[in-house]
Amino acid sequence: MSRSLTAAFVTLALVFAATAPAQKVALGGAHDGQIVQLLDCSRLGEGVSIEGLARIVQALGEPALPAANVCALGPDHIAVLGTPQQCAGAERVFAAAVEHAGTEVYIDCKTVRIDAALFARHFEPWFAKALPRPGAAEPAGERHVVVAEKDVVDARLRLRGAPGFDTVQAPKIIVLQLHEARLRIGQDRRYTAEHAMVVGADGATTTRPVERTVFEGDDIAVVATRGLAQEMLVHLKAARNALPFILPQVEVALAGGKTGTIDVPHGTACSVDLCAVVPDGRVLVVAAPLRDGTFVCWLVQVHAIQGH
Repeated sequence: MSRSLTAAFVTLALVFAATAPAQKVALGGAHDGQIVQLLDCSRLGEGVSIEGLARIVQALGEPALPAANVCALGPDHIAVLGTPQQCAGAERVFAAAVEHAGTEVYIDCKTVRIDAALFARHFEPWFAKALPRPGAAEPAGERHVVVAEKDVVDARLRLRGAPGFDTVQAPKIIVLQLHEARLRIGQDRRYTAEHAMVVGADGATTTRPVERTVFEGDDIAVVATRGLAQEMLVHLKAARNALPFILPQVEVALAGGKTGTIDVPHGTACSVDLCAVVPDGRVLVVAAPLRDGTFVCWLVQVHAIQGH
């Protein structure tokens, strides 16, 4: 989307947000054939993740929209820019979310660390069979696929206890649909980030280490809603950061010709940010490579609680 169109999009969307009757308007001139549409998220109740819903509307509407063409506006609105067909697809996703507002969602997330050989044998065949979603693009190295729950359970049983295979189970939780489920499994590591100069009462200068913290472990956020065919539409953001037991250190120059050491909190890290359609009885499997040649896989199960 061009810079001029972006500016027009944001300006029109802000006008919409300030005027209750306005819901959509057609663009003319060089952008003839496109419309700006406003989705009123106040109909979904309090506590909804507008950002998560915006990503789901953008990525999982049919046809899909470019990421720059959907934006959250404040706490109650999502603005969509596209062709009438694209905006209609976004509106269908939104209508399903409104229909199922208040539904409770069960979320189960596991993080798997697996070496390259085991990944090639047990996980790669799932990705090899996956068909790309029309109009969707994945960042380099990041892949996802939806797999039958039984196949995932069988694979984990075969790999249980194998060297090069580790699983971290996040707490299983229930949230309202479109409310963000945030799961953090790990710890904050303290490290020496720099040295501060301290001037004493006698005018003498000394230095003292300044500590900061960095999170080590898994940080997972899931937003999910029911789709038109009762499938789950899922937005997953996940990050994995693994640090060495002893952090590397480097020597730095300090005031007065002195030297000191600081810690370098760098390890193996990766992150993903994606949306997927997950039918009932299936598992979202997301894989990302690490610098050391191993893989991190997130296994995500999302179910709507029956009766909603």
